[in-house]
Amino acid sequence: MCRTANSLQTWFSAEWERLIAVKARDEEEERLGRLFNTLMVISSWISVLLSIVFLLMQPLGFLPPLISWFAAAFPIAVIPISIFCLVQARRGHIRPMIRLYVWSNLVAIGAAAWTFDGLVSPAWVLYFWTVTIGGILLTPATALWMTGGVLAFYLLMLLLSQAGLYTPLLVPGAAGREYVHMSLVLIMLALTVGMLTYLNMRSLQQALWTLRERTRQLMTAQDELVRKEKLAVLGQVAGSVGHELRNPLGVMSNAVYYLKTVLGDADQGTKDYLNIIESEIANSERIVSDLLDSVRTKPPQIQQVVIAELIGQTLGKLTIPPVVQVKLDIPETLPPLRVDPLQMQQVFRNLITNGIEAMQDGGTLAIRAMTDTSAGTVSVGVQDSGAGVTREQLGKLFQPLFTTKARGIGLGLVVVKNLTEANGGRVEVQSEPGKGSVFRVILPAAE
Repeated sequence: MCRTANSLQTWFSAEWERLIAVKARDEEEERLGRLFNTLMVISSWISVLLSIVFLLMQPLGFLPPLISWFAAAFPIAVIPISIFCLVQARRGHIRPMIRLYVWSNLVAIGAAAWTFDGLVSPAWVLYFWTVTIGGILLTPATALWMTGGVLAFYLLMLLLSQAGLYTPLLVPGAAGREYVHMSLVLIMLALTVGMLTYLNMRSLQQALWTLRERTRQLMTAQDELVRKEKLAVLGQVAGSVGHELRNPLGVMSNAVYYLKTVLGDADQGTKDYLNIIESEIANSERIVSDLLDSVRTKPPQIQQVVIAELIGQTLGKLTIPPVVQVKLDIPETLPPLRVDPLQMQQVFRNLITNGIEAMQDGGTLAIRAMTDTSAGTVSVGVQDSGAGVTREQLGKLFQPLFTTKARGIGLGLVVVKNLTEANGGRVEVQSEPGKGSVFRVILPAAE
């Protein structure tokens, strides 16, 4: 038995390491592909600038027409292979295309140096760019091999020249050679410095983005940990406290019912006090229910529910103050929901109650619903025109025991979040101080 357990543990460890290695390799390939795209764009600009420089040499009197046109056509001829490598790299063949581009560039530059002025050819400057790309995109060893190949090629040309076996086909002369050489040096220097600056800035931006993302994830994990710790503490006391409170509340509710029955001819003051007691008992029972629901969520009994009926039933169980105006915008064409109707009634009852309590001096409570056919969801927004909450309070609204009310224990929105997520939905909130808040419940629609 122990041997089987050890084998399973070893297998799981190996599979886990393999998955990590595959993920790291995929991320590296993606990074390499983006870098290759960038360098291909810069390489194309180098080819275009070189052609422009060579074309300007004839009217300036530095090169004969034949040499000028030949030199201008040579960089343009390299662009098709760059485009081919770029297209194939985007199809997933990144490293083979990088090798093809680098080594084809070496061969092309070698042919240019062999044809155009030999040992003193300005084309030798172009090797800096190709070797730099090889070192960045591939490995330092590749750059060393390329450098060795360039030196060997130069020594071969030197030996052949000394033996009288090699003479360049095109010789621009001293003035043309100096002009071409300086032009190539300036172009390569400017674009190489620009490339390195871009890569460094991009690397810095990625590092800052990664740092911000890790910080955000850490803060989210910390908030979730605090939330779970509070829920754990509540869970330890909710069961016993809820049981101990519900019994006396039930006794008091029965006593009020009895008093109303036997005191049917009592004066209005007595009846008012009995109604106040009954109302406070109901509020206490709601707090106990929220306390229990915040730490335990029963599995939802999923049904098809018409959203207009759900909202109507919820509003029918609430007392809306005369100073609050309720506006409904629920199209009849909305698809039904797949939710537990009792749980979602509790969700909307809590949100509507919060909106009413946020407008002590009156205002408008707007309930709007809309569908997202692509996501297969229905969004129901409950918007009030109250005081709103600050940005700091916004991030704590769904934490247990956090409340912005003078009288509240901070469990209503916890229940909203738990029940909504149990029904396959999510809750979003937007608020601005002085302009009110909108809580948006997004739920799955029936097919």
